[in-house]
Amino acid sequence: MAADKDAVLRSLEELGHKIDLGFANASESHGILGASMCEISAVFEKHRETTCNSFSELQETLGSLKQCILDQDRKIEAIKEQMMQLQLASGNQKGACSEVKQDQISAGAEEKEEKKEEELSVSQEVRPTVATGTQSEGVPSTIGTQSEGVASTIGPFKFLVNRGKNNFEAAFINLNSANLRSSINPGCVSDTLFTYFDTYGGKQLPNLPAYARTVLLLDRALTNHFDNKSDFARRLQSAKCEEPFAATYFSAEEALRATDDCTDALFFVKSSYGTAGKGMRVVTREELRVDGAIPQRHVAQRAVEDLSLIDGRKFVVRFFILIHNKELLAHRRGTVIIHGEFYERSSTDYKVQIGHEGSGVRCASLDSFPDGEAWHRAITRSVSGVVPALQPLIDASSLDRYAILGLDAVITSTGEAKLIEVNVYPNLWNYDEPINEQVKQPLLRDVIDRILRGAMPSGLDIIAKAAT
Repeated sequence: MAADKDAVLRSLEELGHKIDLGFANASESHGILGASMCEISAVFEKHRETTCNSFSELQETLGSLKQCILDQDRKIEAIKEQMMQLQLASGNQKGACSEVKQDQISAGAEEKEEKKEEELSVSQEVRPTVATGTQSEGVPSTIGTQSEGVASTIGPFKFLVNRGKNNFEAAFINLNSANLRSSINPGCVSDTLFTYFDTYGGKQLPNLPAYARTVLLLDRALTNHFDNKSDFARRLQSAKCEEPFAATYFSAEEALRATDDCTDALFFVKSSYGTAGKGMRVVTREELRVDGAIPQRHVAQRAVEDLSLIDGRKFVVRFFILIHNKELLAHRRGTVIIHGEFYERSSTDYKVQIGHEGSGVRCASLDSFPDGEAWHRAITRSVSGVVPALQPLIDASSLDRYAILGLDAVITSTGEAKLIEVNVYPNLWNYDEPINEQVKQPLLRDVIDRILRGAMPSGLDIIAKAAT
């Protein structure tokens, strides 16, 4: 028994020794770990200071680079505008330095889509020609060869377009449908080619087989002057018909003199070639007093501030007119773009006054609003008032030459329409498919019907006729 007790005591003693040894090792390890942590902390603190300094330097470098890029962008834009000014002076048809205005919420997406359509219309693989009599209804085929250019055919209609191709196809399919086919005289369109081919950027109409009749847009050498905001404003003044348009000024001094009795007046500073609100800004009278407030090749358009609103927001109406065979005709369809931000009369915020993109922005057909018909009549009256300035386009039109114009207007609180933009090459395709179906396709169908068959669709009304 005593031996067993001694054995247990020895075991406990050995175990205590091992525990003491373990604690000693643990303490040593802890000390080493603590020292290591101290070293790591010291290194971290050292490099944190270096890293922060480097990051600050990097931020400064990036800021400098960003400023350089912005400076270069401004120089490039200035060069572009100078080039376009030279093109206008020489009558070059390569196109004015303007971009296609987007009606839609996503302007970038529309431009990509139209570029896609353009490529398809002029460089698609040529399929065998399908005889008109055997062609499946609504399935466009192509005619011509790669070297000649590619045209499409739907029923008796042949056409070549490089913008809004899907909507043009839908319009031709509609014209060829059963309810209209009985009224179509095949003889009046069988050897006719309809084109909507924008030569912007130096594009040239492809070589095509000879047709008895080829319908073309008015030349850009003429229409560029109407897309140029400065030129058109001067035309309005020269023709003494500027009243229906928002007042436009060519210098800060002129704008300040004209609004001397209205200290809270606002102005939109616009590039003569700008579209879709790009590069536009809102300024006060005080800001106009700063040197360079209105750069070269820019204008200041006085803001129309006493506006009708939709749900407390500003809106712009896009209205379409056809110039053809010495006539100016208004179409009944149009679009309404409603801004996303609540309107504040004195605001210089881009989103409030100009922005057509972003959260809350809506696009709807004009006839979907209770006051849509009244707005349409008001805009038609305003367009009637600027006919003298549009007379050169009317005079240049013929049976085979035409233009489709998109005009933008705002509606005042009294129901008057003030015109703010003229676009000789409006966007004919919309990112919002209902707008295509409710506005763009009916517009194109009626335009084509008027030009090719001489019909007077219910969607068109004659505003003015050239004197004969």
